[in-house]
Amino acid sequence: MTGALLVAGAALVWSSGGPIFRFIRGAEDWTIAFWRAIFMVTALLAMLAVMERGRIVSAFMRSGWRGLASGACFGIMMTGFMLALARTTVANTMLLMASAPLFAALLGWAVLAERPRPAVWAAMAAAAGGIALMVATDLGRGAMLGNLFALIIAMAAAVNIVILRGAREINMIPAIIIGGVISALISLPVADHAGLTRLNLVLIFLLGVVQLGLGATLYIFGARHLPAAETTLIALLESVLAPIWVWILLGEVPTPYGIAGGAIVLGAVVALTLSSARRSAAARAPQPAE
Repeated sequence: MTGALLVAGAALVWSSGGPIFRFIRGAEDWTIAFWRAIFMVTALLAMLAVMERGRIVSAFMRSGWRGLASGACFGIMMTGFMLALARTTVANTMLLMASAPLFAALLGWAVLAERPRPAVWAAMAAAAGGIALMVATDLGRGAMLGNLFALIIAMAAAVNIVILRGAREINMIPAIIIGGVISALISLPVADHAGLTRLNLVLIFLLGVVQLGLGATLYIFGARHLPAAETTLIALLESVLAPIWVWILLGEVPTPYGIAGGAIVLGAVVALTLSSARRSAAARAPQPAE
């Protein structure tokens, strides 16, 4: 129950990203990405110092190569999230990002020789159709670039899933911090700080410390107590809640194609996750004595 509540809390916190971003006025996306990363890194370094009793360097060393590789993925995801939200709808961003588990299954087949089950192939085919439906009306428009950023986030998340496999006992907060540093370094050369009003800084602080930092921390600790399939399923609450918040608060209504395609993608991921959970439960069940 503790793990489920922590992951659900992470999804709830993460889902606030779209509405908070939409309330920011006058600051461009690269600037938001830079200061979001700075605020998050500062907060997580302070938290890591408390958790590790000042042995911060030791914590980074223990994360090893997985921490560096995962940090690179987090950096792409953090930066891409801001760029995607600036160029397409929150619904498209969140629902395209939800395809990450399907990319992870495909990557596991290519890299780890984990041959996907027929159910996985079916889910991938359905998700591909859903993604095509979502982006079809955006071809040749600015929103198409936002959709591509969201897909890049999903791919980076899939790589991260494979990297972090087997790292549940390692404190991976250093990886998130590394990702924040990478995101800040990517964004700094093109950031324009002219639109940083006091209100914008408060909103970006919330994006960095609460939405990203707190959300990632809840997810990391919650995932330790749950099977991967259940973790993925609960985390999908973010993709459901975020479009609802912007619809209620800002009137950003998804297109009919976006709703239909997103429902297909989300349905494919949910079906695959439930199938994986049943297989895991069956594998753990005691075998009858002969």
